[in-house]
Amino acid sequence: MSSLNDKLLFAQQQLTQYIFSSYLIFGMTGCSLNIILLSRRRFQTVSCCVYFIMSSIAMLIALPMGVGTYVYALRHDDPYTTNQAFCKLRTYALQSMTMIYRWCITAACVDRCMLISTNVRLRNFASVRIAQRVIVLIVIIWSTLPIQVLALIDLRDDRCGVLYNLGLSLYFSFYTITAGSILPVSIMIICAVLIFRNLEMRRQHRHQLAVNQYDRLDRKRDRQAFIMLLFQAVVFLITQTPLMLLFFCNAAMIHVTNKSADQVAIERFTAFMADMILYLFPTISFYLYTMASRQFRREFIDLFRSAIRHRYQNNINQVNPVY
Repeated sequence: MSSLNDKLLFAQQQLTQYIFSSYLIFGMTGCSLNIILLSRRRFQTVSCCVYFIMSSIAMLIALPMGVGTYVYALRHDDPYTTNQAFCKLRTYALQSMTMIYRWCITAACVDRCMLISTNVRLRNFASVRIAQRVIVLIVIIWSTLPIQVLALIDLRDDRCGVLYNLGLSLYFSFYTITAGSILPVSIMIICAVLIFRNLEMRRQHRHQLAVNQYDRLDRKRDRQAFIMLLFQAVVFLITQTPLMLLFFCNAAMIHVTNKSADQVAIERFTAFMADMILYLFPTISFYLYTMASRQFRREFIDLFRSAIRHRYQNNINQVNPVY
């Protein structure tokens, strides 16, 4: 009878082959379509969509770096557990990209909250110009702060992480959970409460706001962007929970040195499952937009039709050779 380690390793290989390979195909295709569609003229005046574009770019970079490593390791030696330089650089790059797309989505929540505020000055912050500046700030911060992982992360016994140092492990876990999960999630929840409260106030003054603030098209675009954001926020909360729990458990048990082979196998498989749930979010972002927003679906259909029409016209306009 095979050991527990062999069974979990086989299960991980099967999940990698089918699930993670699907993540790469559908996720990278979806993120690319996000960037193309959200860059079209109809969405260029919606500040929330500017954050969506940047988050899609970061997801497009993070997916092959994170998921691609698992798929590559199916047929080759895993560089993440055999090469110290790759262990450090992958951890830095992934943390940088994941922080960028998490905080872009968080900034989009704040943007929507300001947009429907009853305070005119706050509404002025929900602009494309401000969104572009905030994105530059987010990229600078999360390209700089994760540099510390190059010193903290180590590779030992085929494991990449903050190992054998309780203080550093607790710091890294606290920093990652706070900056990458607790703060973004808390801000999203607060913004959601404020948005719903302001929407209720807007309903009470519907006619006045309709005249003084938005025309019908602008309100429709903003409502569609809010629905897209709401879907993203809910899925983000769900996919972050396993990772937060895993960091807490790893930090609490770092002092345990006499672990059995089964315990080590379970820990590795648990970390793998947490990663699989985590990478679900960037994989399905395009499909969330498509499901949530009618306008986004229409834009995608128009893009698809334009591509077919362009292809058809090129075939018609081809000049046959004369013999």
